[in-house]
Amino acid sequence: MKAKMQLVGKLLGWESKKTLLQLQKEKKPNMPPSMELETAKFMDGIRVARTLILDRIKCLPTPLNRCPVGMEFFLKEFRYLGFLVSKEGIFPDPAKFVPGFSEKLQPITDLTKKTAKIIWAINFQNDSNL
Repeated sequence: MKAKMQLVGKLLGWESKKTLLQLQKEKKPNMPPSMELETAKFMDGIRVARTLILDRIKCLPTPLNRCPVGMEFFLKEFRYLGFLVSKEGIFPDPAKFVPGFSEKLQPITDLTKKTAKIIWAINFQNDSNL
């Protein structure tokens, strides 16, 4: 994973060895500060801004085509940290959503109360086998 991130950093012209503090001190006019901090947290020092990527694609189409890292550009929607991101907005990923989760785990949640007696019944077993 680290080698892939270093390769992406080299292709996009960034140094991937920068610390979070160095990234916070830098000011990029095309990236809002909140996005800069969040991206820096999750991408280990590599910031990916849309305008910078598009500029690099125009300049370096051949190295990107030969790149072994799985990169996809111009997607209508993508998954990021358990969410689906699209032009309509940010929504929870349906693959990660369990309908009625709180109702299914209610008997097990009741066991965490201080005065609850632990008697493992068949319904507890069924509820724990989601």
